[in-house]
Amino acid sequence: MRKSKQERKNEVFKAIGKIAAQKGFNNVTTKAVADILQVSQPAIYKYFKNRDELILYFLDNIEILLNNIIKTAEKEDNLYERIFKLINEHFKMVENNEVLPVMVFSDEIHIGDIQKKEKLQKIVFDYRQNIIKLINDCPQNQVIADIILGSIIFNGLKWRLSNKSYSLSSRSEELAQTICKLCITKKE
Repeated sequence: MRKSKQERKNEVFKAIGKIAAQKGFNNVTTKAVADILQVSQPAIYKYFKNRDELILYFLDNIEILLNNIIKTAEKEDNLYERIFKLINEHFKMVENNEVLPVMVFSDEIHIGDIQKKEKLQKIVFDYRQNIIKLINDCPQNQVIADIILGSIIFNGLKWRLSNKSYSLSSRSEELAQTICKLCITKKE
């Protein structure tokens, strides 16, 4: 049975992440993706003209995943549950796409390419803004959003450098509790 266009593109997304996680974004090519998927390179060309389209497609999918995390967290009623859901869902995403903790640090993805740089910048800045809105009832929500993002990135990187020897999402509750404590301020 032939795979649908969307199924094939989902496989391409995972292949790009695997290549980038193991060898870096500079090694993401139509040939490398074809090799992982065990198809011919022309089969990849049906959907993507070149490496740049592969990377932009990957970034588009990351943006969708991050937006879905925000939508899931927004459904929660209280601040702790929203923060917990945000962190937990993000950690689950990282466990399924291990390249994410290092992606935001990767100059390879955008150096010399204004389109990719602007795309990555939009994704990161929009996600931060969405977190700020999500924790709007928290004083200092901009600083707390930065702390959340930094914590997510650091924990994802630590998990990856520890050879994924533990469940990253198991850290969600402790991290959410600590961040909620930062949101509680005494009025003088």
